[in-house]
Amino acid sequence: MSIDYVLYIHFILYCFTFYKSYNISLNGSVLYSIICGWSLFGLLSVGHDKLHKSKTRFNRIVAFCCLDLFTFNSTEWIYYHNKIHHCNLKSKEDFMGLHGDTFISEFYNLIYTHIFRKNTERYTHIVRIPYYILLFRLRWYQIILIYITLFSCAAYFTYITHIHNDNCFNDNGNNNNDNNDIIYILNNTIDIYPNSYICVFLMGGFNAHATHHCFPTCNRSNIYEKSLILKNKYPNNYKCINNIVDLYKLYWNREIL
Repeated sequence: MSIDYVLYIHFILYCFTFYKSYNISLNGSVLYSIICGWSLFGLLSVGHDKLHKSKTRFNRIVAFCCLDLFTFNSTEWIYYHNKIHHCNLKSKEDFMGLHGDTFISEFYNLIYTHIFRKNTERYTHIVRIPYYILLFRLRWYQIILIYITLFSCAAYFTYITHIHNDNCFNDNGNNNNDNNDIIYILNNTIDIYPNSYICVFLMGGFNAHATHHCFPTCNRSNIYEKSLILKNKYPNNYKCINNIVDLYKLYWNREIL
């Protein structure tokens, strides 16, 4: 598979942003604390992409640096994301989505499922000791802002791209469709501006989520090309937001095309 040069450019930019925003945040800056939280989300997206690639030592090292050192254990990620979320989308084990009727309930459920429901091994926190030391050099409100930003990006850059419906389960709690069926995937995911390189950078590639679920190893530079394949082959199922009006409806009313 070809080298994903766009991903590495993004990786460098996320690292630089984290370095600069963290150092400025030491002066108590609220704005740069938010930017620092976003840069951690960006690094998470790189680790996510790497764990979808071939299981080479290099990919695992990059994923370790982007995920394990800051936010998520790679082994847990492979299980919860690659195996559960991708192979059993919206099953009862899949907690990677937005659940709730309001922003507050969505955020509460997000915190609960990602922190309290998940049993994280102790060694996961041991490797993060240098990161925790960096965090505790900041003011308490900055630490809160960093994590609010990180979870907000996960919620409204990533999970928002899964269609908000409760009709995908049968009475036994199992999916009504084959979870690996491309029609089922397209009926439950959407793309947001897949043709925008800026959007791909800011949202870590998660904006083109229908495309990602159908082509999980796709390079960031090929996202738009792959989205066109879905658009042409499945015009009645593929959903793409590419204007402000539809974007507004998605975020404020959860209305889909």
